[in-house]
Amino acid sequence: MIMTPIRTRFLFALLAAASFGFAQRGPIDEQLIFTPDHASGIYDVGETVGWTVTPGPVTPTFAYKWTIRRNNAVVLKEGKLDLSSGKDKIEITGDQPEMIYVAVEPYANLAADSTLTLLPIRPHRRAVPAVAPHPVM
Repeated sequence: MIMTPIRTRFLFALLAAASFGFAQRGPIDEQLIFTPDHASGIYDVGETVGWTVTPGPVTPTFAYKWTIRRNNAVVLKEGKLDLSSGKDKIEITGDQPEMIYVAVEPYANLAADSTLTLLPIRPHRRAVPAVAPHPVM
């Protein structure tokens, strides 16, 4: 099968455009750094399992909340990070043989504020009009 010059050019243009679409993005800047109390990550039963959280090289643009789970199922403890002193701790006592999972999630955008004062944000509530459903015929 012989390709016509137009098809060849079209195929070349399509492949060139696709290569830009799949270009690898740069690394995401770290906003938080987590340092475990034990570098090995292994603790004995009864020990305090914990991490020290500090701001990364980039000023955090979000306020963060965390959830500690046993075996990634049972919620044991929840809290919010307070980095106003330059660091915070996430910790819990391991009371049985278990895997401890910690999820850290942003809950408020601090980009508009230049300080790290974490304030709760109440979402705006919109009134939803009550509308009678359309009759089915």
